[in-house]
Amino acid sequence: MELENQSKVLSKVKELMEVQGYSQPNLAGISFLSLNNYFAGRSQLTDKAAEKILSVFGLSVYEVLGEDLPILNKSIRGYLEYNGEIKRINSFKDAENFVKKYREEVIELPKRVKEDERTDARNKKTATKHQVKDWDIVLDRVDTYDCSQVDVWAFRKTDDEREDITLALGNMCPGFDFEIEGQHFYGSEQAYICGMFSNNDPKHIIIQQALINETNGYGSKKQIRQKNEVLKREDWESFNIEWMKYVVWNKVKSNKKFLELLLSVPKNAYIVENSTHQKGRTAAIWGAKNQALEEARDRAVKYLSLTSQGRVRKEEENRTRNSLNYLGVYEGKNLMGKILKLCQLALLERKELDIDYELLRSKDIFLLGKKLEFK
Repeated sequence: MELENQSKVLSKVKELMEVQGYSQPNLAGISFLSLNNYFAGRSQLTDKAAEKILSVFGLSVYEVLGEDLPILNKSIRGYLEYNGEIKRINSFKDAENFVKKYREEVIELPKRVKEDERTDARNKKTATKHQVKDWDIVLDRVDTYDCSQVDVWAFRKTDDEREDITLALGNMCPGFDFEIEGQHFYGSEQAYICGMFSNNDPKHIIIQQALINETNGYGSKKQIRQKNEVLKREDWESFNIEWMKYVVWNKVKSNKKFLELLLSVPKNAYIVENSTHQKGRTAAIWGAKNQALEEARDRAVKYLSLTSQGRVRKEEENRTRNSLNYLGVYEGKNLMGKILKLCQLALLERKELDIDYELLRSKDIFLLGKKLEFK
C-alpha cells in the first residue's frame, strides 16, 4: 500500500480506537509488535492487514480511501447486485464501473431528495398568502408564479391532491356533468370543443352531437376534434377564450360538486394548470410550466422505488409527488388557471363572472342548430 494511503488508513484506525475504546492487544488479532511497527512507520501496512484491521470497525479500505484507492487486484471474480440487477465482475475495473453507474442513485439521489424536502418545508412556512384580486388577473399575459414566494395550487391529473383535497379541476377530469342551453354535457372539454364547430350547418351539428354523447374528455379531443380539425370555424381563435369562460361558468353554476371543489381551494392561492409535461403549442397558453418542481418530484418518486420493499403502489407514488409544491417557478399565460380563479372570486363576491357576451353574440354561435342568445 502506498505511504499516503497507509497514513490515511492508520490515522482513521487511531481515531476509531479512541472513539470506541479499542486497545492494540485486542485489535483484530494483529500482534502488539506488528501494530506498533505500523503506527511507528517501521513496517509497511499491507492491503490484507489493512482490510483485517478495518473490518473490526465495519469498514473497508475502499470506504476509507474512496477515490484514492488504487487498483489492487485486476483479476478479481464475483458478482455485484443492486436494485434487481446482477452483474458479473471479472476485474476491479468492472466493479469500479458498476459503482460509478449507480453512484448518483446511491449517494447523490438521497442527498438531493432530502434537500428538496427541506427547501419545500422552509418555503411553505415563508410563502406569502397573497390576496388575489380579479383586477390582478390579466388573461392574455405571460406570468410567473414563484412557488417559494406565493401559494400556488396547481392541478394536472384527476388524482392530484393537496391537503386532502382532490384537485380534479381540469377540463379532462370526469364526474362533473352540467348543462348549456338545455344540452347535457359529460365534461367541459366536450362543451368547449363544441364552440369550435358551432356554425349552423349539417357537418357541425353531427360533430356537436358526437361531442354531447362523448363521456370522455380525452376521447373528445383525440377522436373527435383532431379528426375534424379542418372543419373548425375560421374565426375560432377570436372568441375561444370568452367561450371557455362561458363553458366553465356554466359548469360551476350547474354542478354543485364542482362548485364546492373550486371553493375548497384557498381564496388567497393562485390556481395554475400544470402543463410542464405537455408538448403542444398551447401548453404554455392554457397552462404554465415548472420544470424544477417536476424534476424534484421525479427524484422523490425514484428514491421511493429504490428504498421500498416490493412494488410501489400508484397511491404511494401520487402521495410522494403531491407532497412537494413549494419549489421552482411556474411560467406561462395559464389561461385555464386564471379562468378558474376568476370563477372562484365571482362566487366569493356573489356576482356573475365577467364575460364578453357582446363578442359571443356577434359570432353567431349555434348549438345543435339553435342560435345562442346569451341572455
